[in-house]
Amino acid sequence: MMDNTNELDKNISDGDDSNSDPDYSDIETESDDTSIDEFISKDDDPSDSDSTGANQACGRIPAINIMKAKPGAVTSVAAIMDTFKLFMTDKILNEIIFHTNRYAKRYLHQQEQKRSECGGSQTILFQWKDLDHAELEAFLGLLIQSGIGHSNHESITQLWDISDSLPILYQATMSSHRFKDLLRFLRFDHRQRRDKSDRLAPIWFILECFTKQLPRHFTPIENLTIDEQLVPFRGHCFFVQYMPKKPSKYGLEFWLLCDA
Repeated sequence: MMDNTNELDKNISDGDDSNSDPDYSDIETESDDTSIDEFISKDDDPSDSDSTGANQACGRIPAINIMKAKPGAVTSVAAIMDTFKLFMTDKILNEIIFHTNRYAKRYLHQQEQKRSECGGSQTILFQWKDLDHAELEAFLGLLIQSGIGHSNHESITQLWDISDSLPILYQATMSSHRFKDLLRFLRFDHRQRRDKSDRLAPIWFILECFTKQLPRHFTPIENLTIDEQLVPFRGHCFFVQYMPKKPSKYGLEFWLLCDA
């Protein structure tokens, strides 16, 4: 476009010089003007470009891009616990309860068999108490509370230490031994049936159920943005990222669609 404009300016300049030069005839001048007009109409017609831009600016918005729902919260709630249950549905909790109880019983049974085969003591290591809805919600609540209170970097012993200045919420909810057992046996899927090629397979069903709830209870506004976030994490995970310029440096990288 710039080259065509420069060439056009040059041709126009040459035409102006020919009009001022007495050696050129009127016929030659008219011929030059005609070639310039043809050049403009062929490649650089300003009237066409203006009309095209006006049509695009005043064109109708496709129906698929029209926001018909009011942005914001879709479902009204009366308490924080109600908000929690909107996204952590009974379907999700039942799945976690089923696989956790199944794995714990299976693991303890295998340990008892190994001990009996080796001629060890026949005493049971410990009797597993089935996890239920109330206890799972309490367990998840303690995890959330530790994050809110920035206590997730502290050990379980410190959190349950009654001599510390921390609130007695942890001690009043469950024993530290029970918390450790739940943390140890917590499972979200059947290990033998998961897709070995998918790194997110252990949590895929839970994640899918959770994300399906998001558009049901919240409608984003028309203007959205994508943001990068590094969630601090130093555990065993295949896709842990190391970013030296970040405050936490090690963690899981997420790309988030954010409501602006």
